Amino acid sequence: MTDIEGFQDIELNEEARESILNEHPIVMRNYTVLTPMIASTYSLIRNRIWARRTGSFLYARPRMGKTWCANAINRLLAEEFPNVYQIMLSADQKHSSSNTGIVLDILESERLGVKSRMNYKEALSKLITHIDTCLASKGGDQFVLIVDEMQMLVEADLNVLLVLHNRLQQQQISMTTLGFAQPQILNLQSTLATTGAFNLIARFLAEPIPFDGCGTRNDLDVILQAYDEEKRHPENTDWTYTRFFLPQAYMAGFRLKSYSAIIWSNLEKAADGLGTNTIPMEHLTSTVEYLLLANRRLDSISFELSSVQVEDAVAASNLEHFAGLMGGG
Repeated sequence: MTDIEGFQDIELNEEARESILNEHPIVMRNYTVLTPMIASTYSLIRNRIWARRTGSFLYARPRMGKTWCANAINRLLAEEFPNVYQIMLSADQKHSSSNTGIVLDILESERLGVKSRMNYKEALSKLITHIDTCLASKGGDQFVLIVDEMQMLVEADLNVLLVLHNRLQQQQISMTTLGFAQPQILNLQSTLATTGAFNLIARFLAEPIPFDGCGTRNDLDVILQAYDEEKRHPENTDWTYTRFFLPQAYMAGFRLKSYSAIIWSNLEKAADGLGTNTIPMEHLTSTVEYLLLANRRLDSISFELSSVQVEDAVAASNLEHFAGLMGGG
C-alpha cells in the first residue's frame, strides 16, 4: 500500500470491487459533485451567512439539481462555519393548517421526541431550547435553517418562522433561512405582497437566487472531470469513480471528460423540448452513471465509448421524455 498525492493506492481486483459495488455512491446515488453552478451559488450564500442576512431563497425548475444543491450547500456551510448550527428541512403540506406544523416538522427532522398532542407553545419552546443548547456546545450564536421545497410553505408557516426568528433574536441568536424551491415560490411572494405581508417578504423572500443545471459544455467538462479525478470510493484512496468501474481503461488513459463533446451533443438534442440549453442535473448524472455501470463488463485497455453507447445512456436517463412533458406544459 503506497501513498499517491495524499491518497492511498490500494489493490482492488474485480472480485473485491464486486463485493463493495452495492455500497458505491454511484449505485446508491448519494454523492455530490461541486458543479460550477453550485460553486457560484455557494459563493452568494456564504456571503449572506457572513452578513447574517435573515433570508434568501433559490429557485429552479424541476430536476435542475435544486435538492442536490441544497445538500451540497448544507455540507459546505458545515465545513466552513463550524460555529453555526444548521437544520435542513424538507417542507411538505401535511401540517399547513396548523401553527404547530412546521415546528413539529423541524423537531422531527432533528429526530427529537415529539408528543402526539404537543401544543404550539410547548413545541416552539422545545425547538428554541434545542437550538440554544446545540449552539452553546459549538460556542456559536448563529442558526441557519435550510428549507428544501420551500414553495410548499404557506403564509402561516412563515409567520411561525418569524416568531422563531424573533424569539431567538431575544436570546442574542441570529437566524438565517435559506430556501430551495420550484418557481411557484414566486407566486407565494406575489400573494404575500397582495395581502400586505411585506414583513414576511423582507424577512424570508427578499433575495431570490435563480438556479439552473448544467449550462454549458465547459460546465460539463468540470463535472466529468470530477468523476475522473476528484470523486473517490473507497474514500481517501486513489480509486476515482471512473477508475473503479473501468480500471483497465482508466490506467490506459480513458477519461469521461474526453467524451464531453459527444455527451453534450446528445444531451442538448434530448433536451431540445425544454427550450433552453440548460441540462437538468438529474438527467445528466443519470447519463454518467449509466455509462459507468452499463459498460463496466466491457472494461479493457482498449475500451472507448461509442456514439451508440452515449445515445443509449442519454435515452436511459429519460431526458427526451421529460423535455417533451415540460415543453408541452
